[in-house]
Amino acid sequence: MKKRVTFFANSSLSIIIYKIAYILSTLIAINLLIYFASKNSEWVEMNYSQGIYLKISSFLSNIFGVLPFSLTEFLIIAVAVSVIVTLYVLIRNFSVTNFLKYLLSFLSIISTAMFLFWCLWGINNFRIPVENFLPFEKNKYTVNELERACEILLEKTNNLRKLMEEDINGVTTANRDYKKILNSSFDAYDNISEIYNIIPTSGKIRPKPMIFSKVMSMLNYTGMYNPYTAETNINIDEPIYNMPFTACHEIAHLKGFPRESEANFISFLTCINSDDMFFEYSGYLSGLIYCSNALYREAPEAYVKLKNNFSEGIIRDLTYTNEYWNNYKGFIARFGENNNNVFLKHTNQPEGTKSYGLVVDLIISYLIQNDV
Repeated sequence: MKKRVTFFANSSLSIIIYKIAYILSTLIAINLLIYFASKNSEWVEMNYSQGIYLKISSFLSNIFGVLPFSLTEFLIIAVAVSVIVTLYVLIRNFSVTNFLKYLLSFLSIISTAMFLFWCLWGINNFRIPVENFLPFEKNKYTVNELERACEILLEKTNNLRKLMEEDINGVTTANRDYKKILNSSFDAYDNISEIYNIIPTSGKIRPKPMIFSKVMSMLNYTGMYNPYTAETNINIDEPIYNMPFTACHEIAHLKGFPRESEANFISFLTCINSDDMFFEYSGYLSGLIYCSNALYREAPEAYVKLKNNFSEGIIRDLTYTNEYWNNYKGFIARFGENNNNVFLKHTNQPEGTKSYGLVVDLIISYLIQNDV
């Protein structure tokens, strides 16, 4: 009996040592990978982002993209259930040895997931900035340029708003359901991929509508890209006129552009250059929101002047959007925002959630230098 106890004790110790060694080696590999990528942006761009990654995403999309539902949601639920069950079992059979085993198993899974994240998509965070491949220079704008860009955006948005269908409350609605909007989002990339070679063409796998979209709204999320399945997941509960911009933003992540400012700009370009007026409106409205918010911060008087020229239709749409998101303000929304902020800061986007607003530099440079 004593020998059997000793054997199991030695076996448990061996497993613990093995898991510790595995976790440490995985973390070392991750840090070496990040260090290499951070020092070799050109290699990342030419070999990974424009080569290896496109093959990875295409392979995963062909496997998981055919599913009519979001596998991401089911994986999240499965993980949550697994954690709850594990905690229950641990509490029922608590011991220091069991606790250590479960903890090391959990850390092993987390370290593996982190390693796969960087290999499957995360390295794109160290690619050459997209503006280096665009036919205009990204400059720090002046207030006058910001004001001029806002005027251009407002003129375009006002004109397109006249062509939009409205619901009984006078808010923009679509002449199709969300499924057709999501199906059209990849088609919207046809034009922009021809104009800018840096934006790759790829298989047309439509974004996935999320069943628990209201939960996404509670977390203050409009979309989510899952690098493990190459799925773009969309909150279909958000105002429908924002959905084209959101879908194109998540597709930009799928195409290998993880920086939020770049995904926003690519989404903006894709929408306004599409042949679909509903997508154009979504793109110009989103650009107007980002730029007018910047104008409000930097030149409040100019912002008031600009806002006086908003059409009644645009005002109704913006009012509805604000009311929608105000319904979800609270602890859960702050948790979602903080979670996203931490994630972005740990993936080479030091501005965190503020990085979304950095799209303003790109939009203004594009509008002014292209004389749109």
